Formats: sequence, structure tokens, C-alpha cells
Amino acid sequence: MTSNELIKDFEKTFKAADRETQLKVFRALMQYQNIDGLDLAEILEQVLDQELDLENTETWSTKQSKIKVFIDKITPPNWNIYIKKEEFKYKPGTLNIKLEVFKNESDWNAEWDGEEDFVGRVKGPMCFYLNSEFMKNEPRVIEPIKKFRVGKIGKSHLQIFPDRETRELLNTLVHELAHIAADRWLAYKTKEYNKKWKKEWRCEIDSLSLRNENINHGPLFEKAFRLITIRKEKAFGKESDEKIWKKLEGLI
Repeated sequence: MTSNELIKDFEKTFKAADRETQLKVFRALMQYQNIDGLDLAEILEQVLDQELDLENTETWSTKQSKIKVFIDKITPPNWNIYIKKEEFKYKPGTLNIKLEVFKNESDWNAEWDGEEDFVGRVKGPMCFYLNSEFMKNEPRVIEPIKKFRVGKIGKSHLQIFPDRETRELLNTLVHELAHIAADRWLAYKTKEYNKKWKKEWRCEIDSLSLRNENINHGPLFEKAFRLITIRKEKAFGKESDEKIWKKLEGLI
């Protein structure tokens, strides 16, 4: 393979890799540039062999599954993380959290519309409904109403772009879940949530207008962050994030 062919092969392989692998490659290139006697073709050949093993690169679906399992392990049992509509639950007291994992950076950037690059966020208000509100269009709601009762269920929306270093990704998940926990605690204190309901009732907790305290990561958010961190340690011990990510492979 000529030098030009090797460079083209490197560019193609690099573009196909995920963000974390690309960062590893960049660090490797920085190390190799300080070694005397290696030309560009030799450097790229070694980096290709050592860093860009695409057969072992995780697919988007694998990352999505691992993120879901991680969240399930560190959140209360009445939090339901769902990706597909049919995973939504109607048991009273359930907080349904829609998990949206972006597949490519262009879609993620379009979602942010030119704003600062983030790894994740809680999108929109946290909403609460009576489960009976869904009876017209969703047959699955009938069984939980018969088994339990008519009652309140919640909904939140978590967006994540997974192509980041493992530590940054898991720390972001803990951070955003703490925002969701703080939102829920704040909801319980509002008049809208606690007022008596009849046949129709709903409540929206707008995290951007309701609470400066939580936006600025005040005491309530800090408490929630500590509790989610404790849950993470109970689930996985004090292992490194890289080991936790590896362990998740056996749980999906």
C-alpha cells in the first residue's frame, strides 16, 4: 500500500469510528509525533493497527442498550426508562422517562440549533397526567387501572449524544437524572400537582420557568445529585467508569 493509499484508508476508517475512538486516535497521534525516525505513513499504519479496530467498535444500538441498563440500575423502581412507545407504563406513581439517544452528530447539532455543544439534557417540562386519560387510544392502560386504580403518572424526556469519553457520558447521565429527580420533588410542592382532580387533570412542571434554584444547581439539585451518585455506587461499587461501561455488556 502506498503512502497516499494509506492516508485515504486512514481517513475513511477514522470517519467511521465513534467519538471516543477518534479521541484515542488523536492522543496516539500526539504521542507518535515525538518519535524520531517515523514518517507519516508509518505513524498512520501503527495507529490504524492499534487504535482503529472497527470490529470491536460499539454500535449505536449497543450504546443505547447500555445507557438504558445503566439508568435502570441507578434510579428508583417506579422510574420507567422507555425507548419505544409500547414500553410506556400506566401504573399510578410511575415516572416515565423517554430516552432519546442520538445516532449521529449532525442530528445532535441540529437539535441544538447552533447552541453550545452538550452531551445531554432534559428536554421540555415534566408532565403529569391521569392514567385514565389514555383509555381512548391505548388498550394497555385498562389492566393497570383495574389492578391498581386511576392515578397520576409522570413523563420526562432525556436526550443523550453517546459519542463521548465514557467518564463524560456517565457523569452526564448522573447529572441529568439529578435534574429529573429535582423536578419531581418540586412538582410535589406545587398547587397544580396537589389540587383535587376529577375526570381530567394534568400538570406541567416547566423546569425553565419554575425554578431558578434547580437551574443554578442549588441545594435541591445537589441533594438529588448526591442520591443518584449513591445509587450508582450501590449498583456498581466504586469501580472506574470504564469498568462499569465494560460490565454493562453482560447486562444487555
